[in-house]
Amino acid sequence: MSVFKSLLMTAVLGTSVNTVGAATLTDSLLQCDPQFFQTLYQHRAALSKVVNVEHDNKGNAWIPVKDKEVRIAFFTQPIHDKKLTLSGYYEQFDDLDKLGKYYFWGFLINEPMEAVVAATPEIHWQHSGDLYIANPQIKLKQDESWQPNPSTTDGIAPMVGSAEKLLMLSSRNGKSILHCSIQGSIDQALLYQERPDIAAGNQ
Repeated sequence: MSVFKSLLMTAVLGTSVNTVGAATLTDSLLQCDPQFFQTLYQHRAALSKVVNVEHDNKGNAWIPVKDKEVRIAFFTQPIHDKKLTLSGYYEQFDDLDKLGKYYFWGFLINEPMEAVVAATPEIHWQHSGDLYIANPQIKLKQDESWQPNPSTTDGIAPMVGSAEKLLMLSSRNGKSILHCSIQGSIDQALLYQERPDIAAGNQ
């Protein structure tokens, strides 16, 4: 095999691991809705080359995060998405008793927050303390639909009986974590609606 053909095959294989589905994954995460886990399922073959992926029989997939202290499942190779470099999957859960339950999920990105903001001009980011937030929503009652919540403030717990959902961008050791959050009064029905991976057994 010629050197040219060898290099060409390496480039093609590298593309299949590093770029397939990356833009779709990020765009889906930005929506902060349950379809994100269907997007993971659609691209599980490419993702499984760089990280462990599990799935159910309903078209949902997820990336297990075994280390609950580090809270990240690192990719063996980065996934390049336009101007961003995805290098891991992030997941966190905190039960603050009367202050509510807090669920987070998203991607570790090698670039700093400012670069992520610049790469996502379609998102109306709000600078809130030491992070950015976007598209805040609220449910005043569990049986209501999500409504815009322009008055949300980072660091303030949701009102008792209500639930909030928002897109967040935070910093970690010079990198960024782009993630979604649902928080507050999260009952099982709402949790399973927003996180079909947990409904399927993701711990």
